Amino acid sequence: MKRSILTTLVLTCALCVGGPLAAFAKEGHERGKGGKHHGGSPVDGALAKMTLTDEQKSKVQAIKEKFHTEMKKWEADHKAEMDAAKAAHDRQKMKPLMEQRQTKMEGMIAEIKNVLNEDQKTQLQQALDAAKAEHGKHGKKH
Repeated sequence: MKRSILTTLVLTCALCVGGPLAAFAKEGHERGKGGKHHGGSPVDGALAKMTLTDEQKSKVQAIKEKFHTEMKKWEADHKAEMDAAKAAHDRQKMKPLMEQRQTKMEGMIAEIKNVLNEDQKTQLQQALDAAKAEHGKHGKKH
């Protein structure tokens, strides 16, 4: 009898301590060193925090897949130009390529916004604005 009480007590303590520790470890792993999330796009991060309907999820996924396919083709079509501009450290040649890429990204975001309700659009825009501000803090590398 004493042994079963002791076993129950030990297991209860293990659950009380282990549960929060596991959650903390998982949070630390997901957020990376320094407690900040690294990797992934601001769009994906914002969408992951939203409660999307199944229809919205499906439409957003289709938009992202279409964008991914278009970007792969665009990158293949412009690989030589980009490689040459990078190798020469030529910002003037790289700028129009980056602007084209940005325009494509903005088109994808506009399509995604068309799927979202007003609150979701606001959440997405706030995430994009925050990412832009964070990117601006780091300054230009070149």
